[in-house]
Amino acid sequence: MMDRFYNYECFLTSPMDLLILIHGTILGGILLSKYLFLQTSSQVWNNLGDTESNYVPFFELSVLSLLFFSLVIVYLQQVPLQETGLYHMFIGSAQQANARELSLKLMDNHVVRYLYSILKAGIAPVFFLILLNIFDRMGKDKIRKKIYLLAIMGIVILLSNLNGEKSFVVNYAILMAFYYIYKKRLLVSKRAFFSFSVLLLVGAVIPSLLLSGGGYPLLSYVYPKIERAFLVPLKVGLWYMHDAQIYDFDLKMILPQSLSSYIYPDVINYPNFIGKKYGWFYLGHKTLDSINANASFIFYFYKGIGLLAVPFSIFAILSLDTLILFYRFIRSNFLPLLLSFVAVKCISFVSTNFYTVFLSHGLLLGVFLFLLLTFDMKKSYLLRKEIV
Repeated sequence: MMDRFYNYECFLTSPMDLLILIHGTILGGILLSKYLFLQTSSQVWNNLGDTESNYVPFFELSVLSLLFFSLVIVYLQQVPLQETGLYHMFIGSAQQANARELSLKLMDNHVVRYLYSILKAGIAPVFFLILLNIFDRMGKDKIRKKIYLLAIMGIVILLSNLNGEKSFVVNYAILMAFYYIYKKRLLVSKRAFFSFSVLLLVGAVIPSLLLSGGGYPLLSYVYPKIERAFLVPLKVGLWYMHDAQIYDFDLKMILPQSLSSYIYPDVINYPNFIGKKYGWFYLGHKTLDSINANASFIFYFYKGIGLLAVPFSIFAILSLDTLILFYRFIRSNFLPLLLSFVAVKCISFVSTNFYTVFLSHGLLLGVFLFLLLTFDMKKSYLLRKEIV
């Protein structure tokens, strides 16, 4: 059965649907996005720069830092540090997977869980990017201040991952990479490209090394990360398609999970249901009861409405592109930060439901925060300071 799983033509009863779904959505989305938003995109690209490099939004940065550390304290009041997934990761505990689930996804206090999810998804990345921007514009002679900023950035990374996700270092490394890519207007040197590649590699391997204690060949840590990033989302997507083709479609899948649960109390939690049903294909053993088999939103929509998911997915892509209309109002020196934030969030569309990225993963929240940083209502909130 595993051999059939790797061959989609055998695994799916209607394999042509996979080609139509993927290529139809991608090509249709690209063509319509270019036709509808090319002029606005060009305007935003021309505004990309650093013309206000001496401005630092100290008031907003202070409020953001106060909010960040306050939410961390609230979280730690609910989950002691010794019970967090991050703590179990650093001590190499065999219970790290369970601790990761219990310290966020399975928390009893739903309010704290939601608040910390907002911190992880939106507040922490925006806070980190602003600190990175300040660090980048500091003069070479300000070594001590740079060390302080690096320490704060490291603390932000750790405190935003107290539940212990293995990908946390990679996520921030990608965030940094996109920041410099947009800052340089895609003109990245080979040296910088190599440096970020090494950083991504180290970030992907370190959590696994901490948990395993080492002693294995390097490739045994690298290959699972590559597979998880590039292959697993498509494999899981095939599970949704197979379930739809064998056991019929479910229209409720095109709705956000929280909305469908409110309207239909008996609605199936499909990420959990699919994970339990097909997860042993991938893992080779019984999965955790709290497993979520996440796939791209196009597969969620396919489970709901079949090939009608193609126009529905294209409409979702165009609704995402409308955000670019707001980018025109973002201060030019914040544009590299905003674009890098959005780019990282868009990567999640490969393995996450559309509504989840927009709301729970903080895409809308991040754009809103950058708009607030640009449209400060009182000019006195924006203080001028030479940092170069």
